[in-house]
Amino acid sequence: MEPGTHLLDIGDHFIEWLKVKADKNKLTKLMNTLDHFRENDLIARLYIKNPSSFSIVISGPTDYFWGGDISFDFYRLRESQWRFGIGIEDQPVKGDLDLSHLGYARFMMAIMIYCLEEHIKLPTDMKVAEDDLTIGICADSSGGFWEHMGMKPGRYTLDKDRTSARKGPRCGFDKEFGMKDWKRWIFSDSKKRKASLKYKKTKKPKKKPKKKKQTKGRK
Repeated sequence: MEPGTHLLDIGDHFIEWLKVKADKNKLTKLMNTLDHFRENDLIARLYIKNPSSFSIVISGPTDYFWGGDISFDFYRLRESQWRFGIGIEDQPVKGDLDLSHLGYARFMMAIMIYCLEEHIKLPTDMKVAEDDLTIGICADSSGGFWEHMGMKPGRYTLDKDRTSARKGPRCGFDKEFGMKDWKRWIFSDSKKRKASLKYKKTKKPKKKPKKKKQTKGRK
């Protein structure tokens, strides 16, 4: 797609793609949000500002870009370092329709991944890094949302050693993770996966069968 605003078809093709990407639990959550999206006649648009800046915007059919929308932004900070931001809390859409706490953060992120895989010509650094691409934020005002997603303190934050940064002491993210971690949060049940890994680590090894005692034969 070329730079500009593009109306997205969040229909059958998106649903089939979602069924392949998401596990049962996350698919149910995403489909519940999609049902709400459809029931309220909402619209999703992809806004391509330039080849390294993309936004997903959800709005009512008549209030787009007039203060009645929610958005998710994904853009390059510097080579191989991408960041994102989200605007959803206290953002009424379509009159007084409140979309907070209905899964729209994850839903917009899923749409962004869908667009990156199906509609957007990927920048070179994103294609080369693939799932190892670094994604972060430079200032956290989310009230813990980014930690909930799995982000950790950045490699060169003020709380860690920034002196070895190749591009200077201010190049690091405050919080960051990889593309694979982002996809995992959107599409897989991380709580169940962690519990499973913990169980495997603490599982006791199988006991060796006891050797039968030799008994003297009868004379």
